[in-house]
Parts: sequence; C-alpha cells; structure tokens
Amino acid sequence: MRAAIVGSGKVSAEHAKAYGACGVEVVAICSRTKESARRKINELGISAVSYDNLELMLAKEQIDVVSICSPPELHAKQTILVAKHGVHIAIEKPVALSRTELNEMLDAVSQNGVKTIIGFVLRWSDLVLNIKQRYLKNIGELFYLETDYWHGSSHEKGHTIHEYGTRGGPIGAFIGGGCHAVDMARFLSNSNIIEVTAVTPRREEQGLQRTTAALVKFENGIVGKISATDEVFMPYVFNISLFGKEGAIQLNKFYSKRSLSKTYEIIPGTVPDSGAVWHHPFRGMIQEFIDCIRENRETSCSLRDAVNTHAACFAIEESARRGGEKICIR
Repeated sequence: MRAAIVGSGKVSAEHAKAYGACGVEVVAICSRTKESARRKINELGISAVSYDNLELMLAKEQIDVVSICSPPELHAKQTILVAKHGVHIAIEKPVALSRTELNEMLDAVSQNGVKTIIGFVLRWSDLVLNIKQRYLKNIGELFYLETDYWHGSSHEKGHTIHEYGTRGGPIGAFIGGGCHAVDMARFLSNSNIIEVTAVTPRREEQGLQRTTAALVKFENGIVGKISATDEVFMPYVFNISLFGKEGAIQLNKFYSKRSLSKTYEIIPGTVPDSGAVWHHPFRGMIQEFIDCIRENRETSCSLRDAVNTHAACFAIEESARRGGEKICIR
C-alpha cells in the first residue's frame, strides 16, 4: 500500500512515521512549496517525491491513501479533491470550519466510496482503551461526565499561530482543540450530543472564543460538562471524569462498589499530559485505517462519525455568542 501526505508540519511527520510502522510506503509529500515538502522528506529520511500541487500529485502518483495535515481551512477542498480520485483519506482535526463544509465533504466521500479516519488520536490511547474496554462497565450505568481540553502556554511552551489558528486568522479554542474533548465525551458515552448551552467569560474581538464552558446532553440521556481554553498559563491538561451509579473514573483513577479496594485503583496506561504530537498514539489510528481499507469496513472514527463532534463544537460556540442560549443539534 502507498501513502501520500498533504502538509509539512509536525503532525505530518507523525502520520509518516505511523505509516512506516504499519508497513505502508510514503511515496509523496505535498506542501505549499516543493522546498518545504523536500525538507520534510529529508527530515524523515524517506524516498518520496515533493509536490506543491495536490491535483498534480494525485494524477502522477499511484496512491492508496492520503493524510490531510494541512491548515484547517484547506481540509474541505482537499478532501473533496482526493475523494474524487477514489483515494482513502485520513483527515486531521478540525476537519472543517463550518457545517456546510462538513456536508460537502461527506457527500464527496459517500459518492466516491472512500474510507476515512479522523485525527481524534486520543481514542487510541492505551489509557482510554483500558477505560473503555475494561473499567467503564464496572462503574454501572453512566449518568454524568466531564472532559476538558486546557492547552495554553507555559514556561516550556509558547503560542504560535499555526497551533491556534488558520491563515485567515485565529479560531476558537473549542473548534481548534476542544474538539478532542467533545469527541472523547462522545466516544466514552457511546452517544451523540443533542443539546448544548455554553458561556464564555467575555466577548472576544472578532468573535474569537479562547475560553468556553458547555453543558451538554446526550441522546442516551447522559449529561455533562465540556470546557476548552487556549489562554491559560499552565502545562497541558486533558481531563476525563465519568460518574456511574456504582462508581467513578477520574482520568487514571478508578473507584467502584464492584472493587475490593477501598481506595482508588490506578488504571494502566499513559496519561495524556502533553499536547505535543509525538506524545499521541498515531500508530494505532493509522493501523485501524489500513486494516479497515484491507477488510473493506468503515473505521470507528470516520468522517460520518465526526460530524456530530464538529456540529457540537459549532453549536457550543454559537450558544456562547448568544449568551448561553440552548441549541439543539440535528
């Protein structure tokens, strides 16, 4: 199987490494300039062709899969183009910046029969998989959850526009990174979000929301709170709290009536305590993508699945703009 990557930033390197680890050859990298694509190829130490034109790359190369790791405002156009060539697509988050873009992407993917996987990479964290597969069933019926994405600056890390915006300007914290927290809430609740109410501390210039908190309701009746900020000065934090009728999970701590322990048990796995891309389990994500292509089945984190995550993010920011108005998601 042969892969190509669109984009030459940090996350593109992790996709390339993951493909290599899964036995997939990266044959081309496309970036804004051939020079930046060539630098990434040299950095990775692979034999690949550099391009600055996606359509030309798709026409000239024999490619089975493409990873779209470009700036978010380019994702819709590039996804539609790749889908029309019948090539399977891994898309980094956020996949789109509007519901209209989402619908157009979904139409293109469906019409051309291509597989997709979305870069909500924490789904493949060993800690999260242990929670989902081994521990969640032992806290009884889930009734409340919280997830938080707090990714500001610190003594070790400063902000850059590439992490918190697009070429057209900054984007809100929920759409830019908080979508990870929304997706995690959906993943662990096994349900879609149907209703949101959100607030932000103040009205930002040009409508930019750098800190937002949301109350959410799920289709299966669970309720929860999700928050996102990119302006706090502290190391990265990704919170997970799950309350069931017989126990609770707080990130990597487990407490249950069904356990013999009278104190918290520690759930095995790597705590998601860094926003650095090298810290994330891209290999698991790409392995599922490749397996699903070979077995002709849909991935667990497809574009269709990701529609509700993004729709919830858009609704959360809209609710906050309206001063906390309840918004239903269809």
